Amino acid sequence: MNNPLSEIAEEYTKLEERLRELKRKLYDTVIKYLIENSADLDKCTELAISENLGIRRSLVRSMLKELHKLRIVECVEVGRSKPYVIESIGMALDVGFVSFTREELNRILKIKEGTKLKGSFMFHPGVCKSGVCRYRGRGERRVLKTLVGRFFNYLYANFYEKCFTLKEIEKINLLLPEADSLNLLFEETLPYLPGLFIRLSPELIEAKPDEILRHLREETSEKIKCILACLKRFMKVLEEMGYEGLVEWSKKQKIFVDVVKGFEEEYKVERYFRKEYVWAVTLLLREACKFAEAIGVDKSLIEEALRICDILDLAVEKEYKGYSKEGMNLLEWYKKICGK
Repeated sequence: MNNPLSEIAEEYTKLEERLRELKRKLYDTVIKYLIENSADLDKCTELAISENLGIRRSLVRSMLKELHKLRIVECVEVGRSKPYVIESIGMALDVGFVSFTREELNRILKIKEGTKLKGSFMFHPGVCKSGVCRYRGRGERRVLKTLVGRFFNYLYANFYEKCFTLKEIEKINLLLPEADSLNLLFEETLPYLPGLFIRLSPELIEAKPDEILRHLREETSEKIKCILACLKRFMKVLEEMGYEGLVEWSKKQKIFVDVVKGFEEEYKVERYFRKEYVWAVTLLLREACKFAEAIGVDKSLIEEALRICDILDLAVEKEYKGYSKEGMNLLEWYKKICGK
């Protein structure tokens, strides 16, 4: 005979799981809405979120309160309104309140264009000409900065553990304030010329326009080459570990300072390498290639960068298993998958 209480308990457990999933979907929707509208703060108030998403205002208020407690969002004052902006997309990912497909990430975080913009704006950067404004919202940029930063944190963790002993790393880490002094000083040596940062050199002070353009072209090429060197190293990591192996390895790394302390019991905080980190990097690199092409950077370098973007996008989306299991390196695997 079935135990009625057991059936009730089982039904209650299923209901709890369903409620958690519905809650995650609601939070996912609100977080993506705030990111996508971060350039127009008038759309990011409690009332605007409620009206635009069709969610009861009291529920929106409750969700924002919890997101604020976890420092996923923060409330800012703009005149008489109090819009919400994203503070930590990392924590939102870590507690499972949001996730992105590659298509979503590229659509939400790409550079936007608009002709009839209204409201209180937060552009970073933005440029308007002939009635058309091209911009990226500050919230979108903050999200990209976090995702890309986490990508390189994991990549360098893999690099450091092969180059330094634990004691050597600890010794270097003790000098982080001094290293920051160097970075701060170096950043201030970058003059702001026609909307672009160009590395300072004695020759540029009295340089002619064509010399400045050549310098900018060379600087851009070197930056892209540096990025590609990092991505090629990442490709070797994928070939060695496979995507699943990389995720398991990343769970053992302690490379992030907790944004919020004391919520580990209330929320399941999971930190590991995510696909979104790669897609954020390739999104920015593709945009950088458009700039590089416009100033005349070597086409073969741009083509190489775009090919690597395509390979990495597909490798993490399809969860490439590594050389030992696939029997192919990433380039061979990519060509087989794409039928090339």
